[in-house]
Amino acid sequence: MDQEIKGTVSPEDMSANDLNTAGAVNDPAYEALVRENQAVLGEEAQTEEAPEEAASVSQAEVESLRSQLKALEEKATAERDEMLRAVAEAVNGRRRAEADVEKARKFALEGFVKSLLPVVDALDRALALSDRDNPATKATLDGVEGTLQLFLKELSNHGVERVDPEGQPFDPNVHQAISMAESATVPANHVLHVMQPGYLLNGRVVRPAMVVVAKAPAMTQTPESGENRINVEA
Repeated sequence: MDQEIKGTVSPEDMSANDLNTAGAVNDPAYEALVRENQAVLGEEAQTEEAPEEAASVSQAEVESLRSQLKALEEKATAERDEMLRAVAEAVNGRRRAEADVEKARKFALEGFVKSLLPVVDALDRALALSDRDNPATKATLDGVEGTLQLFLKELSNHGVERVDPEGQPFDPNVHQAISMAESATVPANHVLHVMQPGYLLNGRVVRPAMVVVAKAPAMTQTPESGENRINVEA
């Protein structure tokens, strides 16, 4: 007596062995069921392989995007460095141009000042060689002195500074020694007498002061005193 089969089985749950065991090998319906089952199993296999293939393709795309991103980052860094260098060059060029303009502005009057110095020297000599005690010339000398002071004031307003270093230490940057003389009152290597005042324009020497430099008397000179190291220009 056939045993009663409990439960139901769908075609998807039946394998080929299960169908053979059931005795439906030669049955057309059985064969159709087998083909259907195989088709279902093939679709499941493809479904299982698809995620792996999709994952493989996705990983390749990620690597490609990473390579492209790295290349873009390197390009951006190089362009940024080039831009910074260009900006730095532009800033330096602007600063150099500003410095040149400022320099030109400050020293544009140098030639003009040099041309006026002989006039100032003439007024100085007029006062030095005149008799200040003579009542007949006193008013004239006062006028010359006032003119000289006004002249120097206007020059000072335009950045011109008079250098009259009598009694000061000798400075070869702004003084020109024309001779040396012994002195017991002025220290060695100090300016004993100013032959001609010097002038500066905004700190630049327009004309050095012509000076006589003091040296110690012969009996007190020592090899270490150094007063003979000054270059004297006749």
